Amino acid sequence: VAFEDNFAESCNTAFVDAAQKVSGSEVTDAASSLGMDDVDLGLGSKMATVPSDDDAVTHAAQMIGQGKVVSSPLAVAAMAASVADGDTVNPLLVTSDKGKNDDKGKDKSTIDADAVTTMQKLMRRAVTDGTASALQDVPGEPVHGKTGTAEYGDETPPRTHSWFAGYQGDVAVAVLVEDGGFGAEAAVPVAKRFFESLN
Repeated sequence: VAFEDNFAESCNTAFVDAAQKVSGSEVTDAASSLGMDDVDLGLGSKMATVPSDDDAVTHAAQMIGQGKVVSSPLAVAAMAASVADGDTVNPLLVTSDKGKNDDKGKDKSTIDADAVTTMQKLMRRAVTDGTASALQDVPGEPVHGKTGTAEYGDETPPRTHSWFAGYQGDVAVAVLVEDGGFGAEAAVPVAKRFFESLN
């Protein structure tokens, strides 16, 4: 099965299998280039922690955002914005008009141009032919996105949070529905309402 199809259908097995070709440090570096860093934005905001781990089981889990990976919706939105922009987007929390002209948070690290183009195509494919297909007819510019399902806790089977990360034009969004199940079932409908309200 082509990786493009696996991405569009959110097939975790393909990502886990790729752990044999990608090191733990490469996962960490890729996450960092997409704005998924453990940075302090103030006001108690949290971003993401994607530690390098070469333990085979942990590394495989981290290929799908599990293992020791921890992320906030803000960091996931920054990841989607970085893919849309082609450069690392560092969020800036604005607490007053005074902070709006502050250059903090605007530093950019160039992401590999070929990687950006590939990610943009993959995220569009997830909307046109994959798990986020409910967004393909949203008015306005094309929506790009990726669904996700994050397991947590000690129950068998584990409970799951529902995720969607995506962008339309210059607006990036992350949706997290706690205990929502699969991303396509809970997070995508919320994203659809959001994008429709923009247009």
